[in-house]
Amino acid sequence: MKKGSNKHLYRIISFLLMMVAINFAYTKDKGLSRSSQNDYGAFRFESKGTLRFTSDIMQYQGKGKRTCIDILYSVNLSENWHKSQSIDSLLFLNINCEILDDKGVVLSDTTVRKKLALSYKDSVKASTYIDIIQYSLLPGKYEIKLTMQDSVNGDIDGINEYFLTVRDFSEQFSISDIYFIAGIQKANNEASDIKNGFEKNGYILIPNIKRSYFNIKNNRLLIYYEINNFKFDSEGNAYYHVYYSITDMEEKEVKSGSKKWLIASAPGIARFESVSIEDLSPGNYKIKIEAVDVKNNTSASITSYFFISAPPQQYVSLLPMTEDDIKKYTKQMLYVATNKEIEIFKQLDKEAKQYFLLDFWKSKDPDPITDENEFMREHFKRVVYADANFKGGVESDMGRIYITYGPPQDIERVYSNMRNFMSVIIWYYALEGEVEFVFVDRIGDGTYSLVHSTKFGEYSDPGWREKYVR
Repeated sequence: MKKGSNKHLYRIISFLLMMVAINFAYTKDKGLSRSSQNDYGAFRFESKGTLRFTSDIMQYQGKGKRTCIDILYSVNLSENWHKSQSIDSLLFLNINCEILDDKGVVLSDTTVRKKLALSYKDSVKASTYIDIIQYSLLPGKYEIKLTMQDSVNGDIDGINEYFLTVRDFSEQFSISDIYFIAGIQKANNEASDIKNGFEKNGYILIPNIKRSYFNIKNNRLLIYYEINNFKFDSEGNAYYHVYYSITDMEEKEVKSGSKKWLIASAPGIARFESVSIEDLSPGNYKIKIEAVDVKNNTSASITSYFFISAPPQQYVSLLPMTEDDIKKYTKQMLYVATNKEIEIFKQLDKEAKQYFLLDFWKSKDPDPITDENEFMREHFKRVVYADANFKGGVESDMGRIYITYGPPQDIERVYSNMRNFMSVIIWYYALEGEVEFVFVDRIGDGTYSLVHSTKFGEYSDPGWREKYVR
């Protein structure tokens, strides 16, 4: 293979993936900028105007007679990058949400300002910003206007409008709207950087606002919904059945399934469904969920739509996504990705992980004109060396320093003997003057820990000799 051909393939795949993601916004449902009054399962909506964003609305049972409304939205940063005031800058968005009743009276008018980084090199590697706006409304008819404006360039804006019938979940046996999921994790204190609005019943649900999925091997459609107002028998039991079916746009059923004699432990319950979609052809589909309260012979159903796309075959074969592969990719990004980037990567589904990786390493290329990604080549060379030569590999102190700063200019070794408590290795670098990194084998097993450095920002302990050398 000609030198550099892998690089060209990488660029082609990355470009195709970007175009596939952007083209989702221009499928045949793109005209749905205003929803009908009763179309609970309509496709997500693309904005009108010069600033492109995608939004979706979900309804759930609230407190008393109120209904919880989730307005989900996503902004593709790469699409709006060229509209910013400089190459490495920030996009300042004014996001306004206005709610009017059926008489045109404004009930709520709120504006928030978001600061979004637009530099792939220094700030954001994930190309999409996702957020949520939440309301609690009484059942009825409303108009919702969601607008976004670049506060620096005021002529760049976009708008989505909805005519929404807010459903009444307060008394009748019912099912919430279907929440399409891109990633899921248990909610805990460590996930404090993830907005609480995405938490439902103990889980952080990262939404798939575009409702778009690849039909690749082992891929699954993951959804969340809630069933409300079960009736319990005299012994405190409630049993229910769940059925699902997926049909194409010609109303032909392509998948179905059921789960029967399930036990409801509370009047309202949350459920997840996972359905294989690897054998579905590209196109639009409708999923229907039906629940039956067995004791009362009462049923409720909800439908919603999603989209299947076929990625380029090279994209799938280039980046296998087994659990071991994902661990390897995560380890390869250590010390060059931020903690936030690693956290985002872990939350993404397998297809989004591949896109993230291609975009991440592309952003590190110091000279995109050449056939080689010089940074990636040198970084992976250091990773391989660290894994092969240091106990603990990439995740050891020596591995981190070697990967971050490269091979040392000079090495001093002081081996353990009657005079010295422990073996010591000192690495010397010419980094803005001479700096040193001191490693000590504290327990004699060949694992060297960093105990001192003269490099600014690294761990420093000038009294290390008194502790480790007699």
